[in-house]
Amino acid sequence: MKTPIAALLAAMLLSGSVSAWGPVASKFICNEAVKYVWGVNATAECLPPTDPYVMQNVCESTYNVLGPDYESRCRAAVAGGSVIHPALFSYLVFNDTDNHVDYTRCPLSTAAKNWICGDPSVHPASDVAKEWFREAESATDECTRVYLFCLGGSYYADSESKLHAIRYVTGDCVGNIEESIDRSIENGLSDWGANQLCRFTNGLKGDMNAYYEERMGESSSTLNRIIANLTAEGFRLKSLPYKAGGNVIVLANTIDYAYALDFMAYLKANGLNAAHVSAADFETLKYNRKVIILGGHNAPEGVGDEVKVALTEADEQTIMVPGASIMSVKQDIWAANQTVIIIAGNEAADTAAALIGNKANILSEIQK
Repeated sequence: MKTPIAALLAAMLLSGSVSAWGPVASKFICNEAVKYVWGVNATAECLPPTDPYVMQNVCESTYNVLGPDYESRCRAAVAGGSVIHPALFSYLVFNDTDNHVDYTRCPLSTAAKNWICGDPSVHPASDVAKEWFREAESATDECTRVYLFCLGGSYYADSESKLHAIRYVTGDCVGNIEESIDRSIENGLSDWGANQLCRFTNGLKGDMNAYYEERMGESSSTLNRIIANLTAEGFRLKSLPYKAGGNVIVLANTIDYAYALDFMAYLKANGLNAAHVSAADFETLKYNRKVIILGGHNAPEGVGDEVKVALTEADEQTIMVPGASIMSVKQDIWAANQTVIIIAGNEAADTAAALIGNKANILSEIQK
């Protein structure tokens, strides 16, 4: 079942894990840039994408940009059926608010900036945005590139926001500004401003307490500048060729995949973009040129039904023997010029042992 986006947005707002631009403005920034660069068809097909393979690519890129913990969050969201716009993905899935600040430029002109504004050398929002754009350079298809571009764009937009260059804001000041901006966009206004008197306090007691008030806000000119800069970056990315063929589909149930995490890391270390899929998502991905299947004809969660068409009777008889396992390389099962590698054992532990023992052989077959 797809997770309702309204429920996800409500959770985002309640948690306080929101963009300086709010959900409406965040999507608007992404959609406008994509429309200018890739056209209206891309906004319909890729925001969000309908192809599950795109989100597997996004999770692989998440590993490269943010690390394994965030990759796990990405895969959990995909497995749960959540369909999330890329401009909201970091807030709804990663919840990495520390990566959305940028203290390069302090928007305050008073002495209060010494404690309200952070260290100018700390700018993770712009740094992480660049990493997502680098991942977009290596995309294998348009929708993956568009999704990664907008995901990076959400960090870049926050790097340009005054509200992400300050600390110690109290109350609903930021939320009120976000809501005002979103209402202006929803009402079709092209020239708007949103601001409010914000209160800052460091929360310390006694002589160490600091308190300050200043009117903060954003305007349509800032948003338009962000869209223009993202559009320029989008045209740069669009001009690059798509990365050919390094993708490997790994079909496995949850038990076998849990044993295969080190193997997935091994493939990544050797330059391969390996994406785990369930049997439910395999139908549209089985035509990939490189496929690895973990489990035999009795594997649960639908994997056994898929692998049956590739196994011979001799293969099936072998893995029915306690402690036995096979590595079987098949050609052209679902598509021409396709290599399908089956690793299967009598029990899940046997499959795992065969995977570890044959990892060099598997790599050799995949790299042919």
